[in-house]
Amino acid sequence: QTCALPILFALMARQRQMASSIVGAIESWKNSGVLEELLQEDLGILIPEEFSEPDAAADLSDLAAHLDISELEEQDTKYNALRDFLQKSLAKNPHEKFVLFAFFKGTLNYLNRRLEAEGFRTTLLHGDIDSDRTELIDKFASNNGPNILLSSEVGSEGIDLQFCRFLINYDLPWNPMRVEQRIGRLDRLGQKSDRISIINLQVINTIEDRIIMRLYERINVFRESIGDLE
Repeated sequence: QTCALPILFALMARQRQMASSIVGAIESWKNSGVLEELLQEDLGILIPEEFSEPDAAADLSDLAAHLDISELEEQDTKYNALRDFLQKSLAKNPHEKFVLFAFFKGTLNYLNRRLEAEGFRTTLLHGDIDSDRTELIDKFASNNGPNILLSSEVGSEGIDLQFCRFLINYDLPWNPMRVEQRIGRLDRLGQKSDRISIINLQVINTIEDRIIMRLYERINVFRESIGDLE
């Protein structure tokens, strides 16, 4: 059992990444050079016979590099739900601001690419971004700046976003305190809205379902022992 734990955690991490964004996961795996291994061993996708010989590693990498994900993008119902929500909200107020958190950089890069292609104004914040964080937030806060901040956990601490009233969790961390930290970027002194809206996106019948139910369970443990949450 002890030996199986690392394999189990690795499998759960890949399940989380695919539930967050299957296209973002595939793009990340392609860039890191592990996609061909995952295709065969983890995902059970059969490789054509011509790529199965031991000396065909380069050909196998080439196959993975040219994997067509366009159909996956078209059928990405999670992204479509996000896009529809943003379009409806911005039709009501073109200056509305949205903070979207996701755990995986591949998910954020994928969302940034697709949203920009559809005409949304976005800005990206994660560990690989070299831009000055203060300058990036100031630009986001301006009326003529981007409407959507796409952030990793880097943005869940140390920044003030009380000028926003929409928080979107594109995926959820396992620790409820991390969720609270995300909310705390908006729900803080200076927030002028009567309430903030928190939107949690999840794909049913995936590990995301189990994560959100576990978060509710942990919150209930806190409520029963300490008291109700604000």
